[in-house]
Amino acid sequence: MSKKVTSITLIGLLSCLASILMILILFDLRKPKPLEQTASTHSIPTEEEADFPPASQGTSSAAATQSDGPPPQPHPGQMEIQERRSSTLVSAPAVSPVAQSSTRSLNQKLYEKLSTLTRQNRDEEAIEILQKIIKQDPNDLRAYTLLGELYYQNDRLSQAIEAWEKVLEADPFNEGIKTMLGKAQRERRTHGEFTHEVTRHFRIKFEGSENRDLYKTVLDTLEEAYNEVGKTLSYYPDHEIIVFLYTEQQFFDVTRAPAWTGGIFDGKIRIPARGYEDHLGRLRQILFHEYAHAVIHQMTGQGVSGVDRKVDSGVPTWLHEGIAQYMEPDGTQDSVDPRLEKWVKQGVFLELSRLQGSFLGFNTQLAGLAYDESLSAVKFLIDEFGPYSAQRLLTALAHQKTMDEAMRDAIFISYEEFQTRWVEHLKSL
Repeated sequence: MSKKVTSITLIGLLSCLASILMILILFDLRKPKPLEQTASTHSIPTEEEADFPPASQGTSSAAATQSDGPPPQPHPGQMEIQERRSSTLVSAPAVSPVAQSSTRSLNQKLYEKLSTLTRQNRDEEAIEILQKIIKQDPNDLRAYTLLGELYYQNDRLSQAIEAWEKVLEADPFNEGIKTMLGKAQRERRTHGEFTHEVTRHFRIKFEGSENRDLYKTVLDTLEEAYNEVGKTLSYYPDHEIIVFLYTEQQFFDVTRAPAWTGGIFDGKIRIPARGYEDHLGRLRQILFHEYAHAVIHQMTGQGVSGVDRKVDSGVPTWLHEGIAQYMEPDGTQDSVDPRLEKWVKQGVFLELSRLQGSFLGFNTQLAGLAYDESLSAVKFLIDEFGPYSAQRLLTALAHQKTMDEAMRDAIFISYEEFQTRWVEHLKSL
């Protein structure tokens, strides 16, 4: 009997312990989760949190609008970064790092191909490459910029304007694009009533009522220049050259050139033709001059913003202008050195390194000195180093050599030594 009671008591105790254990387990399950588990639920953001940065990292445009005063304006460079980043966050689909890397690699290869095409003046193929780049990366502002330049050079003004407007939408403080866009818009307004004639090498555009009787003379002269300049520089452009004949007012409205300018080449030849009917000799000089610029432009591949060109390479203005003057028929090559002699001896002189950029900002007197020095330096180059020295120099520059490298390739002396010898020549006159 005692053994039976003992067994029953033991079983009861075990049952009580089991019940107590179950109660403790249930109580523990009902307790709140630990803090570290609560924090971990935010490690996977919602869709909205994934698309936008938290408020502490920046103020949204809506919040800025609701503030009491106008929001502070960021630096232009900052504005560009912010706007492009915002556009990407809002509209661009999620792209994996691998896909982004692949796109960058593909576009880099396309830009390398573009560089070759622009040097070879293969504009239509270059346009197709830029369109591919934009398709791969619609936010590539460089591609839009270059595309606008190619359209502009080929007188496709509406398409150039559209491309540059895309750039300004994302980068409204880009002054260079604003300038080019303004010029293209002025041209489109001015050229609305122009007619045109086409030859094998030239497309000439003019307002019929003003220049109809003159355009044939201009075309004949340009075809003559095509042959004469081609012989000297051993280069005959295969890319059509566009020529505009303006009234004097139209010329200055479009180009904004200084009053002393007789013509301009900016990728296209532009001539204020009115009044030259009685001065055909001077018109002939100007046409040869501007056509020589067009040849140098194509010969050295100075197409679209110097794509991938070294910063210190390219044809300096003094060489451009010196060759253009040297090519003028019945020019003033023989009288230029005596004109400079008195200035050099008085110490009034500009080093060639100061004549690398445009002369359009010079006043009449300084422009005259700059042009005379340019012609004198080119005449010295050809007289001292042979008739093909200018052609060899341009060929070296076409291969993206610096001026010092090009001089060494063409005439076997440094750029500095060339300048020293030229100045000594002028002082010895």
